[in-house]
Amino acid sequence: MRRLLRLMDDLIAPRGVKCLCCEARSDGELLCPDCKMALKAMRLDSMEESSVDLRCAYRYDGAARQLVISLKDRCVEDAAIVLADGMYDLVRQMQLPTNTVLTWVTMPERRRKRRAIDHGHVLCKALSDLCGLPVKQLLSRKGNPHTQRGLNRERRLRNLEGTFLCDEKLTGPVLLVDDVMTTGSTAALCTEALMKAGADRVYVITAAKANLADMRFDFRKVDLNGLYAP
Repeated sequence: MRRLLRLMDDLIAPRGVKCLCCEARSDGELLCPDCKMALKAMRLDSMEESSVDLRCAYRYDGAARQLVISLKDRCVEDAAIVLADGMYDLVRQMQLPTNTVLTWVTMPERRRKRRAIDHGHVLCKALSDLCGLPVKQLLSRKGNPHTQRGLNRERRLRNLEGTFLCDEKLTGPVLLVDDVMTTGSTAALCTEALMKAGADRVYVITAAKANLADMRFDFRKVDLNGLYAP
């Protein structure tokens, strides 16, 4: 239903007619000048906000938050294009090996069918189009855990424990793409699954970082219980 409503909106107001954030006239652009400036103010470019293997493009606030919500809850796929553009600057800084494969945090099948869109895949594909690296679905989900919204890090880990699987034999590096880093629990468990499948290194990039995110974790040190080693 959401996808159908979005298609109807696109017919009424095609791409570039109105801003994705505030719906003001955008003169052929996805964002109006004011929202472009507002999004720029959300940037997290300093090394204090990232690590060698983990980067987040924006604070989860203001225009960045609005774009994530538009993509995730309203199926506005153009929002992924704007977010991926900011993420691409950080991908270039990471200097990924040429054999890196992009993958995303898959959503529960029940939720995907209801939304008619896997927003993680859309975001990953938009980033792939910019960096020229291939996209492949490496992760699958077992069961349908409750939503992560409103849970602290410990409860998020327990909620998702044993959920993510990678059945493919991996040999090279992987860039894991997600929308928001909150506590790091989802990225930790996905990283563990990919490394158990043979990935020699897992990089992580998200469109935004919530205030609760703890960026001090080392994604190369994931213990057998799905928790980060300090």
